[in-house]
Amino acid sequence: MGSMSDLEPIVGKKEDNPVDPSKKTMDKATLKKHLIIISSIFAGVALLCTAIAVAGALLTPPAAEPTIQKDARAAYYDEKHHPIEAPTFAYGDDQDGTGYWITSISAPTEGSAFALVLPQYDQSSLEVPARYVTGVGSLKEGTNIFGKNPTDFSLSRVVFSGFTSYIGAYSFSGVSDLTTVQGTFSSESLRIMNHAFAASENLSSFPFPASVSYIGDEAFAGCALTKVDLSGSSISQIGSRVFADNAELTSISIPAALTEWGEALFENCPATSIRYAGTKEQFSRLDRTMVEKALQGSSVSTVVFADETTLEL
Repeated sequence: MGSMSDLEPIVGKKEDNPVDPSKKTMDKATLKKHLIIISSIFAGVALLCTAIAVAGALLTPPAAEPTIQKDARAAYYDEKHHPIEAPTFAYGDDQDGTGYWITSISAPTEGSAFALVLPQYDQSSLEVPARYVTGVGSLKEGTNIFGKNPTDFSLSRVVFSGFTSYIGAYSFSGVSDLTTVQGTFSSESLRIMNHAFAASENLSSFPFPASVSYIGDEAFAGCALTKVDLSGSSISQIGSRVFADNAELTSISIPAALTEWGEALFENCPATSIRYAGTKEQFSRLDRTMVEKALQGSSVSTVVFADETTLEL
């Protein structure tokens, strides 16, 4: 054990006439040493906290939607939102000759992916790059844009990034693992054609932008939508059985601009009411027989108007 003198720098020298301990003060050198020690401890703690924060930021997976939606590349992503491969496309001229449609997209080579991002456009294989891609082309019954049986691959999400004004017939039909469609669409007009997502039995979310102008027959029949909100759009025409057999559909909102209703729109859906973004007077101008046929086979019995008044059907 060291001598008492070894401790003197800390406890101070022994005095012949010690003072009251409560009144004793440190000398300047001792105080300075203590302050240095305390400062070192705080600096070490701060450095450790910074290191932990940096490590956490590096280890935390990137934010899902913002990262995927802002990527300008066409890519498949895994569940951690990392790009895993780039799909290949085939194109065809659209009907008015002003651009191209995507006519096929290669499925993920490993058989599954979390998300597919379709960017503004991919001009790498276009003959005339100045022309543009307007959307996804129409296909024949029994096919889809991936050219494969939906049981042969898995895809949970499709993210559109602004170019799409047209989603063709049967293009995503029967893609059974698809749960979510998100992103942005053409600000001018979006047409969703017959059976575009029909029988995608797990599709529970679609954004229905304000630009949607037409939805064709059975476009979302046999899906798992829980909510349909068209109230912010100026859509005027909708096909037959568009949302039929959506067993989870409980919330429906439509605009006053919708004047042509197809038959059996909500057949076999549990929703009991429709929110109508107009007045009771506007609703009364609709063809009564058309409305009755549109609601045939549904559970809808009440219309709720913009002013929160209701009408029992």
